[in-house]
Amino acid sequence: MSFADCIAAATALTQARPLATSDPALAALVRDEGGQVHGLPDSQGRMP
Repeated sequence: MSFADCIAAATALTQARPLATSDPALAALVRDEGGQVHGLPDSQGRMP
């Protein structure tokens, strides 16, 4: 997980806003912390 991923997660969680991402690890982190994720397809069409 990059520093930018951590900032994105922290921002989404503190602002109580969904995070749009195609990264499964980032999506899992946000969900584990009680946040919402707006899943985006990755380059292969898979959703997080």
